[in-house]
Amino acid sequence: AMAFLIDDMVVWLAQKLKEAAEAEMLDESAVRESLLNLQMRLEMGEIDEEYYMKKEDALLKRLEEIRRYLDKN
Repeated sequence: AMAFLIDDMVVWLAQKLKEAAEAEMLDESAVRESLLNLQMRLEMGEIDEEYYMKKEDALLKRLEEIRRYLDKN
């Protein structure tokens, strides 16, 4: 009986970890915050236009992936 209880706890924990990872991975607000931060750094002269464009492109693609995933599920 104790082995079943431990198995159930492990399964529950694994499910909670999966849910937390998915929530973090699908957090649009974190991507938007990164975009704003990137724009601020460009305006303050901390990064150049080339770096900005490269990072912005990656973040916009990530945002698009999140939205596509959420639309399917």
